[in-house]
Amino acid sequence: MGEEEPMLIEWRIVVAVVVMYLIGVFIGFHAGQDKAEENVVVLKQYFEEQDTLKRELIDTLQSLENTIEQHTNQDQKLKEAMEKWLEEWKVEYGEITGYAPLDPAAVEGGDYSGDPTVTASGKSLQVDWTVAAGPAVEFGELVWLQGYGWRKVMDRGSLVGEGQWDLAVATKDEAFQIGRTEILTVSRR
Repeated sequence: MGEEEPMLIEWRIVVAVVVMYLIGVFIGFHAGQDKAEENVVVLKQYFEEQDTLKRELIDTLQSLENTIEQHTNQDQKLKEAMEKWLEEWKVEYGEITGYAPLDPAAVEGGDYSGDPTVTASGKSLQVDWTVAAGPAVEFGELVWLQGYGWRKVMDRGSLVGEGQWDLAVATKDEAFQIGRTEILTVSRR
């Protein structure tokens, strides 16, 4: 029996170890199950956040698409308006000079003909508003001259041809300062 006892003890130790192992596995399983449930909750939250981010991204992309479409429509309308405008107006380089018929030093025949206060259109000369143009441009037409703004064609000049503009200024000194200058102009076709 003495030999059987150690065997029995060994068997009991093995059973105790196996039971302890199974208890540990069972406890670990439940602890792992709790952890697994936590992981499921965390993953669910993560995917919900991803869904929220995805919806926000989709909304942002839709908004961007709408903005691009609006700008495209605005660009198209602007292009059409510009094309229509360019059918009526021309933008080109032209030559400007200055004349000063109201300057006390102005000489009839050289700086003006007839009454210096009356333009060829029959209207009163207005310094910094009146411009003389060639015969192809009708009286009353507006022209934009770079650096000088809008002017109204109300006079003619004997030496003013197509693409040339003669600005009415206050003094001969101002006219000399202008000289013959090439500038950008906008006028009706």
